[in-house]
Amino acid sequence: MPYDLTYVSRATTPLTPAQLADLLRVCRAHNEELGVTGALLYEGGHIMQVLEGDQPTVEALYEVIAQDPRHREVAVVAAGPVSRRQFADWSMGFRDLSTDRSEFAQDARAFFASRTLLGERRPSAAQRLVLALRHSLVAFP
Repeated sequence: MPYDLTYVSRATTPLTPAQLADLLRVCRAHNEELGVTGALLYEGGHIMQVLEGDQPTVEALYEVIAQDPRHREVAVVAAGPVSRRQFADWSMGFRDLSTDRSEFAQDARAFFASRTLLGERRPSAAQRLVLALRHSLVAFP
């Protein structure tokens, strides 16, 4: 059964389009080797990434990612077994919302701004955003 893990973080410094392109190139190649699929959402320094694959591989990859000094405030917002991969066609789907004014981008900005009293983002909101991301990637490849 596939497993997915969704985390959010903040870049220590905003990423340029060239830095994002380099990051995606490396992530896509590495994920292909590992059999991991997923998607990355970037918005003004905020990152949300979904990783899908077998549980040990996904969790090990997340541990490496969580230690990467290019971002901080790394937090898992949802993780667990799933009936099917949401991003099976992408080693790493991507959408940069930095200049996007769509309703989806507004929802993503609201998600990144939302926090509970404990400082954590709401898992159910993250899951809705992941599904919306899946549909946005299909609509806007």
